[in-house]
Amino acid sequence: MRNNGVRPHLFYCGDLCNLGDLALLLQNLEHLPAGATAYVRRWAPLPPEVERQVVAAGGTLVDSRNLVAFVALASRCDIVIGGGQLVRGNVSLPSLVAQYAGARAARWRGGVVTTRGLGVGTISDRNRRLLWKALLRLATDVRVRDAQSVKNAAALVGRNRVVQTADAAFIPGRLHERASGPAAVRDRILIAPCIDGSEGRSMATPVFAQILEAARERRPDDALVFACHDPRPGMDVAAAHSLIDGLALSDARLQATYELDVLLDEYRHASLVVTNRLHAIIFALLSDCAILVIDDGTAKTRFIATRFDLPLVSQAIPESVEYATARALDHVPGSRRRALGAMATAARANLA
Repeated sequence: MRNNGVRPHLFYCGDLCNLGDLALLLQNLEHLPAGATAYVRRWAPLPPEVERQVVAAGGTLVDSRNLVAFVALASRCDIVIGGGQLVRGNVSLPSLVAQYAGARAARWRGGVVTTRGLGVGTISDRNRRLLWKALLRLATDVRVRDAQSVKNAAALVGRNRVVQTADAAFIPGRLHERASGPAAVRDRILIAPCIDGSEGRSMATPVFAQILEAARERRPDDALVFACHDPRPGMDVAAAHSLIDGLALSDARLQATYELDVLLDEYRHASLVVTNRLHAIIFALLSDCAILVIDDGTAKTRFIATRFDLPLVSQAIPESVEYATARALDHVPGSRRRALGAMATAARANLA
């Protein structure tokens, strides 16, 4: 399994049905050390389109439900955990046990466990907390993407083990090339909704209709597109339909695809992106379009909005919807170059 003495890499990644997590995995595969073989852990079956993109990028999917075979493979690999919001309180206990067992076997056989741009949530369940502690303590350090994740990770492993980097999506590479060019006509208002009952997240706020009205007044000829980062029926598709039906948006188009390039093409054509989803914000930043963030109480989106001085609409912000929308649409192309460069520098530290 070794190639020129390089241990295979086994990636623990997020839910690959979510195209933000798929993008992070493809970046990991792009930055694989020369001569290394790449394996990708999965727990649940994946759509064929997602599997095809992973294989095309050089990854081999392995099923960690087959615990004996998975641990045997992991023992011969180096483990990479991340990036993305992996450290959560709603991960199933059998999945966590498999992750720990694989990482423990890798360390026992001389492998290393590293982390990249992790989002770390609050873990309240005792058993999950113990397992996350045990897993993360196997890593050389815990590299996280934002200040809230620093705080949450420090509660698990101690502050001296935690390093703040940036979301791995900011690492320059093919993702940036696909999101930013070639130049495209900006002819659509893109809505990227996120719902998560376990985190109390939603875009169905009283201000959404006002945002849409203000945006369409400024861009009356633009199409209205709902972009689903997680196209499964009960996820973003359900969120989009609730907004479309609730506001009778009969002219709206639904983009629900597992093809990352198709989704990124929507961002390249967007005149404005309205979202409460982190990687929608990042894709919009890479595409250099106007962005308006709906604050649903999530620290990770508020952090990015603050770093890039993006309009953030919530009851806690005194900006009016009309002003925030106008400020978003008055975006000057190229004005975020310095901030993106700083985030890219921080993100590269995930690969060190």
